Amino acid sequence: MEVLGTSFNVSSYKEDSAIFTTLVEGKVSISSNKHPEIKQTLLPNDQSLLIKDKGTISKRKVEVYKYTSWKDGRFNFKDQLLSEIMKTLSRWYDVEIVFKAENAKEMRFTGDLKRYEKIEKILEKIEKTNEVKFEIKDKVITVK
Repeated sequence: MEVLGTSFNVSSYKEDSAIFTTLVEGKVSISSNKHPEIKQTLLPNDQSLLIKDKGTISKRKVEVYKYTSWKDGRFNFKDQLLSEIMKTLSRWYDVEIVFKAENAKEMRFTGDLKRYEKIEKILEKIEKTNEVKFEIKDKVITVK
């Protein structure tokens, strides 16, 4: 990655198959180690998706706040799969997530929540949809 006077967010986790770079302002040039000759230049509101094992890079337009709201102490979910929401909460609160109801993974939710709130409060808000229930025991959250 070559930074060209900018503000951006990178999401890269060992267990994920891709690295996301979201540009807020300025300009960023993205390339992969596998194919350094292939570059994508990002402009504001662009997001690159680098597939780790292939080294391929794609680019799309996004709503930047969804990817940068964490720095303002917020979780911003827009029509997001519950499986992805729970992955985010798992990382932030250092808890394990177990889905007893496999179909719950495909449910979609939208919301803007305080990041520094207790996880119980966040789960209560999701439960108010009457679509899903949670059980918390130690550091394990079961989705029912």
